[in-house]
Order: sequence, then structure tokens, then C-alpha cells
Amino acid sequence: RLREMALALVPAQPTQNFHVSFVLLKNRVLAVGVNNKKTHPTNLRNPKFGKEGTNVSSSKYTCSELSAFVKLRNMTNVPFHRCTLVNMRVMRNGGLGLACPCQSCRSLISYLNLKAVLYTDQEGNLVRYSEE
Repeated sequence: RLREMALALVPAQPTQNFHVSFVLLKNRVLAVGVNNKKTHPTNLRNPKFGKEGTNVSSSKYTCSELSAFVKLRNMTNVPFHRCTLVNMRVMRNGGLGLACPCQSCRSLISYLNLKAVLYTDQEGNLVRYSEE
């Protein structure tokens, strides 16, 4: 069901790969976040590193994970230790790709102490994220 929701959020003519994050509590979607080219003040405080380990902090964008959690900031009764985060990357061809959290989002995930984090691997299967 989340795959269908992610595909429905993709623009008609995508110019880039599209990341979607869902925050779930007891199989109920609390928030949906998508990556975008705008930035958020929290982004400016967290360094970002690319696949090769290069610093890409100068890139102005907001990750889908941060976007989802920003939508929850006014909900004070959300028990994050019981929430699940699901990350999906929708490729331009409509398939699912690798959506592992970036270093900045990993620190956010560990700070919030989420129950589970799932993301799509290169084949489009959901796998569990572990901090090891």
C-alpha cells in the first residue's frame, strides 16, 4: 500500500529520482515527507556527505525524512519510540531504488530513537536499517 502511495506522489514528468518517507504508528500514517529543493534551518546545522564521503553541505535541499518529522513537530503526544519510518526512492522509470538514510538523517533517527526504520534496497525490497 505504501508503494502505491509513493508512486501517486511522484510528479507526472519527474526530472530526478523521488524520495518519500512515511512515519507510521500502528500501521497508521502520521506524516509523509518528500525530498525537495528548498532548505530548512535544521539542514544548515547538519553536515551532509555524499556516497564517496565528500562534503555536499552546500547543496540546498531537504531530505524526505526531515520533511516528514518537521510535519510532526507540533504533535507533542507522538511516541517516537513506537513509530516506524519507511523510506522509498522512486526512480524515473517507476521502479524502486536504494533509499538508505544519509548521515544527517541517521543522526536524526538515532536521536528520535525510532522503533524501526525500513528502506528500499537496490532491488526495491524493504530492508531493516541497523546502526551497525
